[in-house]
Order: sequence, then structure tokens, then C-alpha cells
Amino acid sequence: MQEVTTGFEIFVKLLTCLKNVNISYEYAKENDGSITCWTETPHLIENAPTLTEGLNCLLKSLRERANDYISDFNYWIKGCPEELPYIIKIILSNNKELESCLHGKS
Repeated sequence: MQEVTTGFEIFVKLLTCLKNVNISYEYAKENDGSITCWTETPHLIENAPTLTEGLNCLLKSLRERANDYISDFNYWIKGCPEELPYIIKIILSNNKELESCLHGKS
């Protein structure tokens, strides 16, 4: 007998998969001693005096990008459809989860 999956169960599974999307970052030390941090998807770049401050700026930028994306969804989905899973990840995660994600943990 085949198990019947409800729409809600599929929705929960989908959200769980999206929540497990990783957002990786890289960083480089600049000539002036500051640190530049960036993510590939969504493409964001921040510069700060220290890596900790750079990551905090990056977290703030991720939140802002998610808010912008949702606020003008029709615009962003046409221009950056590949970002949608990451935007959902950002929306579903608290700051501690996002910070862990940047350190390679879902």
C-alpha cells in the first residue's frame, strides 16, 4: 500500500530542505588591515576592521537582501531566481543559525 503524503507534509519537507541550504563566505585581508567578507549567493560584499565585525555586517546585509527580495518579489525573482532558496533560508533562520551557516554548519 502506497503512503499518502498531504500537501502540508510536502510543504514541511520542502521548508526543511531549504533551511538546510548553506550560505558560505570567504574573506581576505586588505592592504589597510581591514577584512573584506563576501558571499557568492546571494552576492554580497562587506568590509570592516575585523573579521567578527565583517561577519556581523554580512549577517545584516543578508537580512536586508532577504527583506528587499520579498518586498519586491516580482523584480528579484526575474533578475535573481537562483537566490530564492537562500532568501528562504535567511527568512527561516535566526541570527545564531545564520552565523552557524556561514561557518559551514546548516
